[in-house]
Amino acid sequence: MKTFSNIHTGKTIVRQAPKEREISFDGQMIIVEMDASKTITFTNKKFREMVGYEREELIGTPFAISHHPDVPMMMCEQAFYTASQGKIWAGYIKSITQSGEYFWSSICVQPKFDLDKNIIGFIINQKKADKEAVSGVQSEYSKLKLNGLAEFKSEYCGELHLLQNR
Repeated sequence: MKTFSNIHTGKTIVRQAPKEREISFDGQMIIVEMDASKTITFTNKKFREMVGYEREELIGTPFAISHHPDVPMMMCEQAFYTASQGKIWAGYIKSITQSGEYFWSSICVQPKFDLDKNIIGFIINQKKADKEAVSGVQSEYSKLKLNGLAEFKSEYCGELHLLQNR
């Protein structure tokens, strides 16, 4: 069991210990917005359905509430570092629900800008993960955790290069 504090309500939110039970994800788009400190400021209904929390529980709670412990922390750090540099990071993530179950998704982490083009937070979009890629990602997770590599390079996750119209 793990607890998280909601900065708006002052309440403690409880997440159960991880279980080896995957839940079905239909692929409907998940959207989460957060401020620069990675505190959730918005979630769509699908995210709430998938992770099993109410809107009032999530708004003001760290995004880490949905971070599965199998995911190497350095991968998450790389994703948010890339977005904080004004770039988009894409990859695969294993998320955990309130009850401890999990689901895999393909994820994009991008910066959120104010009107003056300052980065004020992050937007995360998640969709259904490719099953073949998930097995490769799981293998990378295991290597990263085992070796404790200082730098994370992945075949499946990293900075997304977009072609711009000229």
